Amino acid sequence: MPRATRLHIAALAVFVGLLLGSPAGAAAVTPEYFNLPSGIGTEVGMAVQPDGTVWFPANLSATHTPGIGRLVPAEATPGTANGVSVFPTPNPEPHSCCANAVRSVAVDAAHNRVWFVQNEGVVGYAETEKVVPGTSTGMSATRIEQNQDLWDVAFSPSTNLAWFTEHSFSNVSPYPGERIASIDESLNVHQLPNLAIQHGGEPVEPEWAFRYDP
Repeated sequence: MPRATRLHIAALAVFVGLLLGSPAGAAAVTPEYFNLPSGIGTEVGMAVQPDGTVWFPANLSATHTPGIGRLVPAEATPGTANGVSVFPTPNPEPHSCCANAVRSVAVDAAHNRVWFVQNEGVVGYAETEKVVPGTSTGMSATRIEQNQDLWDVAFSPSTNLAWFTEHSFSNVSPYPGERIASIDESLNVHQLPNLAIQHGGEPVEPEWAFRYDP
């Protein structure tokens, strides 16, 4: 479930504070707290564009709607939600499980994209110059497989691929979980052979070492 805790908000505040600049060698940084809009919970990952814009998971707790959030430091006011916008993410083949949530985000600065992974097997990206607060405009996503629990994502500028992790024991057969995979801008997913053995699982059978083209 999304978690909206002071710890997460504090981490976001420190990150923004560092972006705004602190004197070299300063003895301490006093965090500034920036509130999330009412009803929004966040998760563990965040990413920053070169211009200082901060992106983070922003899930609507009451309706179990996954989403991403954006904080613009120049518009932000400590102690308020000023400068914070929320964008619900696409949810292909949606179902009503209480656990729908964006887990993590990653910035592709060259193409003005923010990649996200969602539990329930969804991965995709937002085009930062096209998104509209409160909507999924400017976003693309695909569901890899029902009940495939995705957790973290990172972007590789050298390959233009986003890499993400399958998290846990909750994945259904024949997807053993505990693997990594990559995805390109056309939402073609590449899962490589034998990654299931990372945590002591059985090697992946050849027929499951696949490239998935939705």
